[in-house]
Amino acid sequence: MNPLRRAAARIARERRLRGVTRGVAALDIAEAGQAADGTPFVRLVDGPIFFGLPTRDAYRPYHRLLPSEQRGRIPEMAFQVALDIVIRYREGGLQLGGPRKEARYRVQPGDHVAEMGAYQGFFTVHLAERVGPGGRVVAIEPVPENVALLERNMAENGLSQVTVVPRGVWKAPANVSLSLRPHDMQSASMVLDHAAGQGVDVAADSLDNILATAGVDHIDLMLIQLNGVEMEALEGLTTIAPRHLAIAARYGGRSDAHAIARFLESRGYTTELLPGGFVFAEGGGRPDGAGADAATAAATATSPATVEVSGGDGAPGQHSASESKDRDRTDQGPLAPDATAADLSTAPDPSDRDLMVRGPNGSRDQRRERSGDVGRDGSGDREIDVDRAIDADRPGSRTDLANRNAAAPR
Repeated sequence: MNPLRRAAARIARERRLRGVTRGVAALDIAEAGQAADGTPFVRLVDGPIFFGLPTRDAYRPYHRLLPSEQRGRIPEMAFQVALDIVIRYREGGLQLGGPRKEARYRVQPGDHVAEMGAYQGFFTVHLAERVGPGGRVVAIEPVPENVALLERNMAENGLSQVTVVPRGVWKAPANVSLSLRPHDMQSASMVLDHAAGQGVDVAADSLDNILATAGVDHIDLMLIQLNGVEMEALEGLTTIAPRHLAIAARYGGRSDAHAIARFLESRGYTTELLPGGFVFAEGGGRPDGAGADAATAAATATSPATVEVSGGDGAPGQHSASESKDRDRTDQGPLAPDATAADLSTAPDPSDRDLMVRGPNGSRDQRRERSGDVGRDGSGDREIDVDRAIDADRPGSRTDLANRNAAAPR
């Protein structure tokens, strides 16, 4: 990698993390510390209380950047909870610096919302506040450690309108293995193989079954963040047609953003693609669109099967280098998974990507991305995911690639 680009990426990363820290400094915090069981928490003035994970070593230096008054109010142990409040509860993006989950539809009182990848419930609390006691939120999260915090955050805030579903999402009932990166509880994936990470076996089910069990007969907004199995989730949704969808489809393969858009268009939706692999859809969706027959047959299975997702080399959870390099490179752009350092010279700049709006018949209306279309911090800089920012020096990593593209002249 060009030393100048590496230096620019480090500067950009530092600036963005400092920006998030400024957001923490602006929080109106009533109390922060550790609960009796040692779990860190932050309570906002006239607002909710959040429980989360202890602060990672990599984030501790940023705690020291807080003004002295706020630093005294937020113990170092609870700093990561405060970060998550800014990033997830306040910002609420499909990715840090990406479009907001409610960019195309603002949740209304009484709405029914389904949230996949609910994590520890930071944005779930926001959704519950928006729908109010007359609405419903179905919060789906597979990682046991996250589920415990998700359930605690709902209980501590008295949010009975939230139904927590401790399941993975797949196109049919199945027992699946998730791969997580070390110290990254938001990275769980059925198809991405995180080297040196950990594996977690969980039960998964189709959206048809999950929503039926929750007693939900319609969805006003569906949020899908599943780290690579977004298409499989949609294939398992055949009985309900959500009015609006916001999907993070950033990992290529079957769940490439363009493939997701075509699938939704076949069900009668109008779709919008934003740079970075984000799909918004709305309109008169049909639950019986293309792919529904196969998904219905899979969802009717009465006993779970064990699913192994194989990559191009046939190894469970693996993707061969040639497959990763070849698949949908044009569509995925600079965030293509498994990109190598050698790919960087030809990776397109995100600013050259078109914003694309497509109707139910597949017609396209292309126009350039407008400045400000994608979520930004107070300084106007594009941001990256804090949990992925620290390992950006590893050549060829997705974070490394994203940082370098973010640091490129715009």
